[in-house]
Amino acid sequence: MPRPTDRGALLAAAASAYAALTSTLSDFPEALRDDTAFQAPIEDQSRNPRDVVAHLHAWQLMTLDW
Repeated sequence: MPRPTDRGALLAAAASAYAALTSTLSDFPEALRDDTAFQAPIEDQSRNPRDVVAHLHAWQLMTLDW
């Protein structure tokens, strides 16, 4: 996917990526979504789905304050 070069393209790319994220999260088994003992197979990190979503949310809030 090419990098957006103007505001409209950036907003469209952000909306598309957000839709993909929400689709992926809705497909994730509910039992694992709420399981804080589940650890994602990420090298040098162990995060459960709740931690990953909280991390993404914090970044979204930070970008809104710019």
